[in-house]
Amino acid sequence: MNANTTTHHRTEPHIALLPNEIISILTPYSGLIITIWMVILFLIRHYLLEGYLFRHMYGHIYDQMDDGLKRGFMNHHIAGGIKILLLVAGAKPWLAVLFGKANLHTPLGHQPHPTMGDILLVLTQLFVAMYLFELFYRKTLSPVAVLHHVGAVIIAQTAVVLSLDLSHEADATIEFVLCLVWGTFLSSHLKYIVLVVILILTLPNRRL
Repeated sequence: MNANTTTHHRTEPHIALLPNEIISILTPYSGLIITIWMVILFLIRHYLLEGYLFRHMYGHIYDQMDDGLKRGFMNHHIAGGIKILLLVAGAKPWLAVLFGKANLHTPLGHQPHPTMGDILLVLTQLFVAMYLFELFYRKTLSPVAVLHHVGAVIIAQTAVVLSLDLSHEADATIEFVLCLVWGTFLSSHLKYIVLVVILILTLPNRRL
C-alpha cells in the first residue's frame, strides 16, 4: 500500500505538488505595484517614445499619422516591449515553478529575495498594466478586444487576490499558476512587431 502511494506521488507532475501558499510577501502591495507600473508606462510613452524616439526613428512617418493611428502605433510599441520583458524576465521563474523543483517561495538567486513568487507577482501586475494602458489610451477598440482585455485583467487580479485568503481558497496557488500558463500561451509576442511593420509600410510617402 505504501509502495503504491509512493509511486503515485512520484508520477504526479510537479505543478500538482505545489503547496498552497501566498504568492509573495509583496501580494498585499499589489495595488501599489500596478500603480508604479502605470506611472512608468506614462513616463516611457510621454517622454521617451513620443517626446524623443519616435520623431528620430520614424520622422515624417509618425507626423503623417492621425491621432487614432498614432495611439495605436504607440500601443503596439508599448505592448510589444512589455511582452518581450515578460518573456525574458519571467522565463526562469515560470519554468522553475511549472516544470522544475521550485515553489513560489524559492529564492531566484543566492539571496532569500527576490523569490520566484516575487518576480511572478510583479510581472503579473505589469501584464495587467499593459492591458489597462491599452483600454485607457487607444482611441478605438473592438468589442471583442474590450472583452478580452477586461477579462484578462479581472482573471489575473483574482488569481493574485485568492492567495490572501488561503483558509478559504484551497486551490489558490494552482489557480495562479494556471493563469500564468494561460497568459503565456494566449498572448502573441510577435503580433505587435508585425503590426508596427505593416503600419510603416502602408503609409504613403514614407520617409525615415
